[in-house]
Amino acid sequence: MKAIIKTKPGPGNVELVDVPVPGIAETEVLIKVRAMGICGSDILIIDGDMDANVPIILGHEFSGEIVEKGSKVTHFSIGDRVASELSIQSCRWCVDCRRGDFHLCANRRAPGIHMNGVFTEYIALPEFSLHKIPDNISYEEGAVMEPAAVAAHGVLERALIQPEDFVVIIGPGTIGLLALQMVMHYGAKKVVVAGKENDMHLRLLTAQELGADRIINVDRENIEDIVFEMTDGRGADLVVDCAGTQSAIYEGIQVLKKHGRLCTMGMPGEIEIGIPWKKAIFRDMDLIFSYSSSASSWNIVRSMLERGAINVKPLITHRESFSNYQIVLDDATKGNVIKAILFHES
Repeated sequence: MKAIIKTKPGPGNVELVDVPVPGIAETEVLIKVRAMGICGSDILIIDGDMDANVPIILGHEFSGEIVEKGSKVTHFSIGDRVASELSIQSCRWCVDCRRGDFHLCANRRAPGIHMNGVFTEYIALPEFSLHKIPDNISYEEGAVMEPAAVAAHGVLERALIQPEDFVVIIGPGTIGLLALQMVMHYGAKKVVVAGKENDMHLRLLTAQELGADRIINVDRENIEDIVFEMTDGRGADLVVDCAGTQSAIYEGIQVLKKHGRLCTMGMPGEIEIGIPWKKAIFRDMDLIFSYSSSASSWNIVRSMLERGAINVKPLITHRESFSNYQIVLDDATKGNVIKAILFHES
């Protein structure tokens, strides 16, 4: 079978190569991959800005069909349409695992980062990591369940969106636009989405179409002035950072009200981020970090997709066959996409 592999460290070094179809253990299933989503962390790995256990098959966002199952698999059947959590390996015995936070296990291993990923034709995965895709969504939409679970874990489980919250989302990528829909659904009073000049022609316009009350181009507008004017000088109840940059963190703290909450989900790569601690202390704010997704956030997302509470279709801006992966990677590297999907033609 074919696989997209990062062959060695450094920028680039990505090739399409032949690899064996994996075998399965008695508690695993073999999945025919149908659709694959390209994530910002995939680009960081490709550019050499994020570590991975190279050589490695890239990718962690996907959906597919079970074509074979082990003798001890009891909850899934051949033909089931599935997607998977990222905590493929965890010890299941540490304090974090026994609390249900498998994504925080020190021994956690995720596809496309620590072990071979999903940019291929078949993948073997353990039964416990799988979730069925709702019948009313396509394989392409199913490939967006993983970033949706990241967004749900951040804004619904960690930041705990409250009815009547004034929310500012910084970073209008896939997770930011999913967070927008989720906070609207769960009662936010108003939602502002902020991005940069290169977000204006696609991402910020999509945020507006999805229902944002205001979009802000921070390269041309003063986000602090706008937010404080919209809130009668109070500031935002909740800021959601989906950019992971120094400027996003700084701007997020600047626009928060006293006792406000800053939830950061942005992935900065290997750089260190500084924050204005003094201002944060004087505002008595809550700083909330959200990493990856929990099993419960996947359950939330499945329900929301099934009910039509969130719509991922507008986020899928690029579709390309697996063999033409380089076309999509080039566009994704330039930031000209929201969510790019690779698919197998047969």
